[in-house]
Amino acid sequence: YVSTVQNNYDHIIVTCEYGRPYIYFLFYQHYSPQKYLSNRNASRDNFGFWYIHGFDKYNFDGANLPTTGKTLYIMGPVSTYIPKKMLNQIKNPEGQVVFNIFD
Repeated sequence: YVSTVQNNYDHIIVTCEYGRPYIYFLFYQHYSPQKYLSNRNASRDNFGFWYIHGFDKYNFDGANLPTTGKTLYIMGPVSTYIPKKMLNQIKNPEGQVVFNIFD
């Protein structure tokens, strides 16, 4: 779903409720590894593991939320932050909501 609407947005905020979601966006959108390495915002934790804060228009840590432009929010089902307008819900095979997508 996100791939079909991402060009309508300046920023895309994605929950980390399910781990490290950036890898799914890289894989399913066939994102260029060279482009990713040149524009990622990343840091290492105390154990040497990479934490990806964002790349391109994607933000995965919820920090430094944009104050201008149009933003798409991809939140977990129990998120306390509810933006203006619900656009879609992504459900698992059992019918449970996994992601709420807001404008």
